[in-house]
Amino acid sequence: MHKFLLCLLLAISLAVRAQVNRIDLATAKFKTGDDVSWSTTSYNDKDWIKIKSNDNWDHQGFAGYDGFAWYRFHFRLNSSLKNASFWKDSLRIFLAKIDDADEIYLNGSLISKNGSFPSDKDGYITTWSRPREIHLSTNDPLLLWDKENLISVRVYDGG
Repeated sequence: MHKFLLCLLLAISLAVRAQVNRIDLATAKFKTGDDVSWSTTSYNDKDWIKIKSNDNWDHQGFAGYDGFAWYRFHFRLNSSLKNASFWKDSLRIFLAKIDDADEIYLNGSLISKNGSFPSDKDGYITTWSRPREIHLSTNDPLLLWDKENLISVRVYDGG
């Protein structure tokens, strides 16, 4: 299978007529391996490498790596984004396609899961070609307006 790992054109945007109110996250902190504590805001990722989010990890020094890896995106969610939007009640998180199965965490809380990991009840199931789009209420307590937020993505590449 073609590895289209995290062709992540990660755009966090309020649902607006034109995509003028958005935050593009072009790079992430990245680490191979698996530890659910990596989803938390208290985890220190200062020693992780920086990786481009719009290209797969194979092209960025991890050719042939299959297994678990994590991406961590730190960003400030300014309330001006909400105040200037046409629809003020929802936030859209769009993560394009992630290979092969994933869990997405916002500030340490699981907000989405696609596919399944080898250890899951149904075993490994890939959903690599499904775009990831999540909508949250702007009143969701997970959103930290005018503060730093963290999106952590746990990825399993099945090869």
